[in-house]
Amino acid sequence: MGRRLAARKGGAMPIRLALLDVDGTLRQGRQWNPGAVELIRLLHGAGAVVALCSGRGATSMRRITTDLPEVSYFASASGSAVWRRASAGWELVAHRPLPRAIIERAVCVAGELGLDLWAYTDEQWLITRHTPIIDRETWLVEDRATVADFHAAPRIGKMLFLGAGDRLDELKELVHSPETVLVQSGPHYADIVTREAFAAKGGDVVLAETGIGWGEVLAVGDSENDLGMLGSAAFAIVVGNHLDPARTPAPQGTMRLAVPDTQAALETVRGLLS
Repeated sequence: MGRRLAARKGGAMPIRLALLDVDGTLRQGRQWNPGAVELIRLLHGAGAVVALCSGRGATSMRRITTDLPEVSYFASASGSAVWRRASAGWELVAHRPLPRAIIERAVCVAGELGLDLWAYTDEQWLITRHTPIIDRETWLVEDRATVADFHAAPRIGKMLFLGAGDRLDELKELVHSPETVLVQSGPHYADIVTREAFAAKGGDVVLAETGIGWGEVLAVGDSENDLGMLGSAAFAIVVGNHLDPARTPAPQGTMRLAVPDTQAALETVRGLLS
């Protein structure tokens, strides 16, 4: 079922909140992975609040949750914006904008290195120019990018270097700031968000909203930008092989597991709840 990293003794896990990453963990592009929807519904049926925590923009997150009323919260743009489901739709709960100096520095570095740079506000996915990969991404995430001047755009909470790949260390050095974190969010992507957003990928806002403590939280993710929530939760599942599970802290009284795919994560959670 998975590789056990640290064990928690006792019976069924007291899971009151589930923080679930989306791309890679639950979805591949436009499709839910086998077991993903069942995992969401299993957790909701067991009484847990379900929150999806993603690097996607808010428009994409609204679309994928349309047929999933079991999802009560989502964090978009890697935790820089957090939304609550309400009777009239989704309400913005929190937004964590990047410092203007970091935005300007990122634009400058992207130009120097010849990298494309995207930006996300609480509502929009912004680009500086249309490229073939924009058309592919638009189809995959069911969102539409807007061409904008990043120097003037307000409320940017996340910036993404496209094609970062093996230049991650160089980017970290060039865009270093005590207020922000640059992390790899995929094989070719690197995100810049505030340290506050990275710390739990928006999960801390959901905890504050619900009054639930980290001792009753399940987190499931697969990438470096999930490390904050994986390291804070009482129970964490690392899916796939993109993230070394040893990087996830395992304090006394917590449990860490590595599983190959979403279906295995579903079976693991089913066993924990029984």
